[in-house]
Amino acid sequence: LRDAVTIGKNPMDIFFDEGWLLLRTPAFRNLIDELGHRARKRDVGVTMATHLPSDFMEEGTSLNLATTTFIGRMNPKEANPFLLAMGIPPSDAEKFADQITNLEPHVFMAVPAGNTATPFRVRVIIPPTWLQMFDRYKKMPKVTNAA
Repeated sequence: LRDAVTIGKNPMDIFFDEGWLLLRTPAFRNLIDELGHRARKRDVGVTMATHLPSDFMEEGTSLNLATTTFIGRMNPKEANPFLLAMGIPPSDAEKFADQITNLEPHVFMAVPAGNTATPFRVRVIIPPTWLQMFDRYKKMPKVTNAA
């Protein structure tokens, strides 16, 4: 993957799921840092999904400077520190943390990178075709490493 991005010339999108787990390993943090430095120049999009945003904030990578975050409903004690780490001023972070607590279904709060704009609500609808594809993946047999 590293070579495909750093040496290759083909644009691509990379999606990491369970980012909280991957960010705990130094090798992966180093990979993410290098991708962050090189991806934009090579027209590569990097997306990391995690349900523990505090893990992402705690791990220093170059992607922290270019991260636009979509936050689903969470309690203010979790949302407020996350918003502060994204560069939102304390008085605004408290206000938006309360809004995040009351988000309706299918709505996320988008927090632009580096406090470049005010957080805003985004309604997300997943197309039925994608949901069907996810269901097919869930039914696929698990692959295990044979030793």
